[in-house]
Amino acid sequence: MLVRYKHGKHNFEVATHAGTVVKYREGELTNVSDVVTTEVIFADYNKGERASETDLHATFGEGVSHEAILDKILRKGEFQLSAAERREKLEAKRREVIEFIHRNYVDPKTHHPIPVMRVEQALETVRVRVDPDQPADRQVAQMAPKLMACLPLKKHQMEGVLKVPHASLGASSGIVRAHCNVLREHYSSEGATLEIAFSPGDYDSFMKAMNAATKGNFQFEVAGAAVAIEPEKPGKSKKHAEKKKKK
Repeated sequence: MLVRYKHGKHNFEVATHAGTVVKYREGELTNVSDVVTTEVIFADYNKGERASETDLHATFGEGVSHEAILDKILRKGEFQLSAAERREKLEAKRREVIEFIHRNYVDPKTHHPIPVMRVEQALETVRVRVDPDQPADRQVAQMAPKLMACLPLKKHQMEGVLKVPHASLGASSGIVRAHCNVLREHYSSEGATLEIAFSPGDYDSFMKAMNAATKGNFQFEVAGAAVAIEPEKPGKSKKHAEKKKKK
């Protein structure tokens, strides 16, 4: 299988063993020698034309090692997956879509998560096309109306109140908008109080991003539990205080 890297008028090609490029990019393979069939870099593999040192230096820079050039071509170049790889990639994305629905949607009558088997059956029934290159969340948003014809579902959202002092508003505003829907917002001399909703599956990444951006300088209350994340002190780990509230 050929990996092609184009830069301006220059074209570079590297011959590789089938199925190894994806593994190399994902870290399963770490040595270039385990991926390429030959370390020769071609301008046109089919014609047997080798890339000139002049073109390599002009594209990748003087003093860059041959292995570093091979690494960049393997990581940044274009290639075609084999039929088996395409099937594997499609199936992996299909499983990701099913898991996303299972984690983020519920039956509107029971409010329980939808079993994986029911999601699989619905996908087969409505025959929606899964795109191996598109994010699962975007695909699910597009296919949800079709799935509802045979699978009642409702997006499950976690709602809560986020309090952020003025000092941390600038650092956190982008994170809040990226992870949440802001239902209501109120600003005072102390800062902002936001009523937000987001997918339960995004909770961990949201809390991690907020803590990193604000150094823990915020408070979040959700589903009867008050979660206060305090600023991280030098030499000490993050503090999380949780207390149950009665509804």
